[in-house]
Amino acid sequence: MRKFPIIIDLETKHTFREYSEHEKLGISVMALYDYNTQKGIVFEEKELSKSFPILENASYVIGYNSNGFDLPVLQAYYPGNILALSTFDLLEDIRIKIGRRLGLNDMAAATLGKKKTGHGLMAIDYYKEGKIEAGTVFIETLIVAEKARGKDIGTSLIQAAEQFGKKYEAHRTWLVTGKEWSENIFYKKLGFQLVGKLSDFYLHADFVLYTRKIR
Repeated sequence: MRKFPIIIDLETKHTFREYSEHEKLGISVMALYDYNTQKGIVFEEKELSKSFPILENASYVIGYNSNGFDLPVLQAYYPGNILALSTFDLLEDIRIKIGRRLGLNDMAAATLGKKKTGHGLMAIDYYKEGKIEAGTVFIETLIVAEKARGKDIGTSLIQAAEQFGKKYEAHRTWLVTGKEWSENIFYKKLGFQLVGKLSDFYLHADFVLYTRKIR
């Protein structure tokens, strides 16, 4: 029987700040794309065993840092040796070919012309709030003309985005901004919390990730 590759990506329940061992991070959700059926499947933690036959029958299990992260985390759930599967780690292949690692965001921008619209910390936050299936508002860019600043226009735009999101059961807002940009003060005044740093995120500049609950 002909075998087909699959692509996997998973999100954890905890960070390495909480646990240093992969097997203790836990899985909240795993996404899988099967080239055989040309369909994507999402497995919650209690459903992970359903993915094992698909993994075992795949020609290759493909991921981005999957050998270094995803599969070691999944090992805690898999009854056999997860690394015995045939795998193709894109990040590992890039490192071998060019001698260094590249972030997934950089790869997406270079090959697809698009940036990631989320961050792994979002998934951990969803899990801890018990809102795995709930929506989120993600603000990628917010620009107010300099002469129009100080008139609460930025605040009104964020509130309008959040009210729109609430119609679709969004419970949290996320946004990114430059690490050294003056807007950091503005977002903190609005109650946004700094939760992540995105090194070399865009045009070789460092960005930061903020979030707050939608009221």
